[in-house]
Amino acid sequence: MDATLNALAGILLKGLPTFILFLLLHFYLRRMFFTPIEKVLQQRHQATAGAKKAARESLDAAQAQARDFELKLDEVRIKLAQEREATRKGWIANQATRVAEARANTEAKIAAGKTELLAQAAAARTSLGAETDRLADEIANSVLRRTA
Repeated sequence: MDATLNALAGILLKGLPTFILFLLLHFYLRRMFFTPIEKVLQQRHQATAGAKKAARESLDAAQAQARDFELKLDEVRIKLAQEREATRKGWIANQATRVAEARANTEAKIAAGKTELLAQAAAARTSLGAETDRLADEIANSVLRRTA
């Protein structure tokens, strides 16, 4: 067993410089290679995350502006619809007023025409009445002249 332990101690002694070199290599590579790479990767990650955050904030701001724009656009559309409806109602009221005026004018003209027609009819009746009397006298005279 002593021989085994002595052989094991010899192997350890021979492997010790390799182990020390391995540790030195590990710390050297860590300090000279891995640490700078980690710093670069960390900076890159921060820059990427910052860009993503800025893009997200920009997108949120753009969406908020788009919502505000849509709200304002809806308000303008509602105002335009109300103005259009008010204008249409004004036109309808104006048209109704004109129709009423035209109807009143037409009814006045019809009434004047009826009055004039009745006056003409009355004048015609009186002239026909007088003419009828004259013609009746003429017919009677002409009938009496023939018989006599």
